[in-house]
Amino acid sequence: MNRLALFTLLLFITLLVGCQVEEEEAIPNGYFNYEKDQVENAVKELSFQPELPTFLPIATEVVVTDKFELLDSSNEALDISMYTQENDIFTIQLIDGETTKEGPKVEVILLDEQTEAEFVDQIFSKMLMWNKNGVTYKIIYRPNDMNTRNAKVTKEDLVKVAQSFHS
Repeated sequence: MNRLALFTLLLFITLLVGCQVEEEEAIPNGYFNYEKDQVENAVKELSFQPELPTFLPIATEVVVTDKFELLDSSNEALDISMYTQENDIFTIQLIDGETTKEGPKVEVILLDEQTEAEFVDQIFSKMLMWNKNGVTYKIIYRPNDMNTRNAKVTKEDLVKVAQSFHS
């Protein structure tokens, strides 16, 4: 009887351990993970606690972070620039305080029931900016080759990434 009980216990433990799945956040098809540990370490140095995206619209190879203060307001900010193999740049800017985009080409987009974002599509970049809980978020895509900029990252891609931000 002891052998049967021991065998049953070992079988149960094996099944329990084998069936555990590490909880990962779901990344939609066509989107990519990034160096979250490096980015989270840079965010820990800030005096405010911004949210971060779950995924990116492009696969990145290199991450560069830069903490700074805005000249006009002295607000603390963090610039997170991620580079692809083709040298495209995806930048996340996190700014302590709320700001607005100025200019005639701003398109207002609803991210959710409470959050409006401002989208700007320029020749050299695409930018989506929004304010949430006293923090300004900007995500910017700059392609290396201006001729392919529309094919790689769309406005919808930026919106989907913005909607994935969480604390």
